[in-house]
Amino acid sequence: MRNEKDLSPLFQELEDLLCVEDPEPILQQLGYDPIRKGNRIWFKDRDEKTPSANFFIGRDKGIWVFKDFGSSDKAENVITFIQKRLKLKRYEAMKYAAQILGNSQAYHLIEKIDEAINKQQEIKIPKKIIESIRQKNKIKRSANRKKTENVANHRVVYASLKFNEEAKKFLKNRGLDPEDPPKGFFHIKGVQEYVDEKTGEFKEIEKEGVGVLIGEDKLLLSLFEEIKKNKRLDLSEWSDKLGADIHLLKPYKNKRGQRVKSRIYGISGATFIYPEKIDVKNMEFAVFESKMDYYAAHNQIDLSKFVSVIANGVGHVDEITDKMFMFKKNGGDIKNIYIFNQNDIVKDPSKLTPSEQFVQKIADENEESKIFFVNYAKDEEGMDINDLAKEGIKIKDRIRPIELFKKKIEYRLQNEETIAKGMKWK
Repeated sequence: MRNEKDLSPLFQELEDLLCVEDPEPILQQLGYDPIRKGNRIWFKDRDEKTPSANFFIGRDKGIWVFKDFGSSDKAENVITFIQKRLKLKRYEAMKYAAQILGNSQAYHLIEKIDEAINKQQEIKIPKKIIESIRQKNKIKRSANRKKTENVANHRVVYASLKFNEEAKKFLKNRGLDPEDPPKGFFHIKGVQEYVDEKTGEFKEIEKEGVGVLIGEDKLLLSLFEEIKKNKRLDLSEWSDKLGADIHLLKPYKNKRGQRVKSRIYGISGATFIYPEKIDVKNMEFAVFESKMDYYAAHNQIDLSKFVSVIANGVGHVDEITDKMFMFKKNGGDIKNIYIFNQNDIVKDPSKLTPSEQFVQKIADENEESKIFFVNYAKDEEGMDINDLAKEGIKIKDRIRPIELFKKKIEYRLQNEETIAKGMKWK
């Protein structure tokens, strides 16, 4: 058996990999109530009026750093943070972080390290300690909520299969059939709760819209059945486990004066919608950047046999690829992946757009599968799947093998100077 000191480079590589990941899921798992403000994630680590503990992205390697302004302790990373709170050794803390974050690259490294040190046993997380932390933080939040909470809290109120007239009109204006919504697409109400900083009064702002729910697969499957049975379901009971990405029926302006048309209530993440019957050895995925693209494709294409994935933002691509990796690791086989990508405006020909990065990441992580993407025409820059459908274009006719996508990107990067001067590219 190799000495663990010989594996220090692998341990450091694993730690660095985990520390660049967003730590919010870990904070939630430990029972904290994280609040994002700017580039920091704040939370209360003690009985205090306003949060003084926070994670932010440090200059060193771009890792997330923990700093508590209410303490004299030095800054630390998420692994050290876990070690102190769960009384775990360094490697055990890294395994715990990998488990919560679902990082596929971390899984590979852990398997490599375990094999090297001949240590295959599963790390048992001290549940009593975790539950103790959760309960303490719940008591702190409950005691301070009315007096000290000065930041917004948001959650999902209900989801309904019935669209009101306003929602129907909105969908029709988008070129979508309100009588034929895709599975998992609902009329949703969200609420934002906050304490007015001037008056100290507790207030609520309710907004309605159309969109999809976000949550663990088992929970969503159960809720889908309940909503199907009752047509409408109060979701307050699951507020801490559920989210929704909705397009607002009545947009509003935020404090910066920006018009907000779409937003997330509750937890964020991608939405996975499964077919009634699924052949795990022969799976097909349809991946969408947004909920409205999902709706538009459904109106034209039979998605009943696909695992439909709504990213709810390209920033959730790692969550999607990690889940695909786990499907395959557990014996599944993904035969085809159809990416219904958007066509972002190319501001810098030398760089990939967010949508292009989204497509490339999924393709790179699934080389054994057949990958397809949606090809846009020269004059369709800035358009998405919903736009194509609204123009009367058959989306199916635009689906192409990923090889064409790679050729287009390669051509643009090789000719970026010429393109920047105004030359159109195919």
